Amino acid sequence: MTLTAYFQLRNTKAAGLGFELLTSESGAFIVLEESSYEKPYEIARYGHNGSAGARSNAFSCAMNKARSLQNYSGAKLDYNVYEETA
Repeated sequence: MTLTAYFQLRNTKAAGLGFELLTSESGAFIVLEESSYEKPYEIARYGHNGSAGARSNAFSCAMNKARSLQNYSGAKLDYNVYEETA
């Protein structure tokens, strides 16, 4: 299992986003709630079959979830998106 960080939503959000959609390996985009004092906690998981359309859709769902949590959480937590592959 490999985790690749694609976007990290900090309290000050970094500009820019991009990733390769040409691989055909199945996996999942996951949203983790992270803080400096606790183990990361999985909030959501969006699986894909490796096709560009499925990866794009799963990534979009994960990003929307992370952004909504970042916007409405009163806590000082980070919601980061990773891709998990075999």
